[in-house]
Amino acid sequence: MKKIKYKVSLFLLITTISAGSFSLTPPVEASAQSMFNIKEIPIITNVSDALNQVGYSYYQANLAGTKQSGMYTLSRAPKNVSTNMDLDIDSDSVHYDLRANDVAPEYVGENVFHNDSPMEQTYSTTTYSKAITETTSTTTTKGFTVGGDGKKFSIPLVFSEGLNAMAQFNSSKSEATTNSVARTLTVPPQQVKVPAHKTYVAVVNLERKVFRGSLSYKAIGTNLRTNITATGMWVSWYGNPSTRTFNFNNRTGDLWNKISFSEQNKVRGITMNSGSNSIKIDGQANVESVVGSKLTVRIYDKDTQKLMKTMELPVISRDKR
Repeated sequence: MKKIKYKVSLFLLITTISAGSFSLTPPVEASAQSMFNIKEIPIITNVSDALNQVGYSYYQANLAGTKQSGMYTLSRAPKNVSTNMDLDIDSDSVHYDLRANDVAPEYVGENVFHNDSPMEQTYSTTTYSKAITETTSTTTTKGFTVGGDGKKFSIPLVFSEGLNAMAQFNSSKSEATTNSVARTLTVPPQQVKVPAHKTYVAVVNLERKVFRGSLSYKAIGTNLRTNITATGMWVSWYGNPSTRTFNFNNRTGDLWNKISFSEQNKVRGITMNSGSNSIKIDGQANVESVVGSKLTVRIYDKDTQKLMKTMELPVISRDKR
């Protein structure tokens, strides 16, 4: 289980709710079907609706029908309710469990060395280059929207063997959000010693790892303010109506404490802390990251097909971000 520290800060206004010729390779675990091919319906919390419900419930219980400015009676329902807050991704809440598998090697090329002499000979492989793309994809399984939109943010992932990647998230998308890094791997010639009267084959493969698993996080909303706009009416002794707009702005946590338990139960998908005037929202996503690309050369005896040597080649990498 990994924990990573980082911070994404947002200020939000929540609107009203009115293979090759010589292919001897060691066995590896076959790549499993990608989790992103399995359609999963995410659980998405509409934070706007949840928070604005606090304002509507408070208005109904404490403001509707009351007198304002001595003579104006407020309408049964507010004209508008909105909530604004600061929203952060809690870095301490980020946890992920990603399991690594080897991806089946991809054939790049080969050299055949015939030594017909009575003495050991040294040969050199050719220079090999391979254009590769490493991708990290995420799909939301539990997320949220604010003002009708999902929130985008990035989380750095640290894997075993010193590997890492940057994962991009959209808190409301069931489709994969993918971050790709393209690069070209180039390896210089490698020396291969071939015994007398032997034929060796040098096979170059691209190898990489895929990490799959789940990630969880919490979004924290702070400094919550509920804005309520309502219409008040006064009718004169002569029957002439007069209207006036009234605005109320309060800490959302204070309003929460003034609504009934049954009304609080209508607010779902968020956890309210009225004392700190904050909320927590749970988020989860599936992650798949293909990283750790490297070129390896395996030396085989052509006649016996015996693996004689394996080398991880020194790579010159050129990113194409």
